[in-house]
Amino acid sequence: MAADTNAGRSIMVFKQDEDKVRSAALRRPAPAPSPAATANPTDPRRHDPHPPHARTPTHPPAAPAAATAAASRAASQIHVLDDSKMLGAVGEPADRASYVEWLKANMKLYALDSGFGMGTHATANYIRSSMAANLRKRMTQANFLLAGVDEDGPGLYFTDYLATMHKMPFACHGHGAAFILSIFDREWKPDLSLEEAKVVMAHCIAELNKRFMIAQPKFTMKIVDKDGVRLLD
Repeated sequence: MAADTNAGRSIMVFKQDEDKVRSAALRRPAPAPSPAATANPTDPRRHDPHPPHARTPTHPPAAPAAATAAASRAASQIHVLDDSKMLGAVGEPADRASYVEWLKANMKLYALDSGFGMGTHATANYIRSSMAANLRKRMTQANFLLAGVDEDGPGLYFTDYLATMHKMPFACHGHGAAFILSIFDREWKPDLSLEEAKVVMAHCIAELNKRFMIAQPKFTMKIVDKDGVRLLD
């Protein structure tokens, strides 16, 4: 009963304070109208409590579109994992950026714990298992191409956002894949030399420039071999 009495007393005090505030507000004189509003009864400022000069923007101005596009083009989608492996990532920018950083950190942690790094095939299976686990938690909206060279030779692994992984002789992701897969199928061969590979890539770039709806002003080519990962001119 004491608790109920105290609670009721608190409510009574609150109501009294509210009545005081209300009565004080009623006794307060109304602000005098501006001369412009008095002279012109139809002036909308008579009914506008916030005149235009007192308003402030609620949102900051958006970044220029040119700067945003330049930043998007500058961001590389081919990431160097270590001296013998690189990873191409496409998809949602936040998902691919966070996953690549997570993958690099876990590969370094595994090397510190075990004393040796993961091979290309082991890395591909690690990516597949983590993507499969994400399907049951939070789907990672990103697709990957893993390329590497180790004691077993060169390897290229295709992985998509549904955790499908397969070793491929050639592969590509994205909308442009519809235009260049036929070129790879026609011109790829097992004993392809570096110069021949550059010619194939030139044909792919020419096809994209002719048929793809989005202009691509710059292409980046990287190669991984027994000498490591490097950028091609």
